[in-house]
Amino acid sequence: ANASAAGAVPVCAAVAGAHGVFAGLLASAATLNLELAYGAACVLSRLPALVGTAESSAGIAALASAALPATAAQGTAQLVRRELAQAVHGAALYSSGVASASPSTCELRSGLKQVLQEPGVEDVRKPLREALFVLDQRQACR
Repeated sequence: ANASAAGAVPVCAAVAGAHGVFAGLLASAATLNLELAYGAACVLSRLPALVGTAESSAGIAALASAALPATAAQGTAQLVRRELAQAVHGAALYSSGVASASPSTCELRSGLKQVLQEPGVEDVRKPLREALFVLDQRQACR
């Protein structure tokens, strides 16, 4: 466990430093090869557990927002869509534990509402609905 935690610090620092590049990868997951898209989705899924600080909540919510279009895109591999949906759910749970909602959290909530209206999200609807439910419970973005 200590080796895993120690290894997480450089990964999180690298992701934080390359936020724009990583957000671009997530947003274009539908056009990436499967290994790269799935790898980016897995990193996003694990960020809340790896980072574990309230200050990172806004950044994680922003990355989850960037991933929403690829989560709903029919061109994104189903494996990647499911991992991204779980990542968005995890980001919502993580953001809900922070004292005040950031603009990024509110943007994630708004994006979820839009994506859930789109056709073709049946395979990822449950985790996305649960993410929206968690953010709605905060009532800070209304």
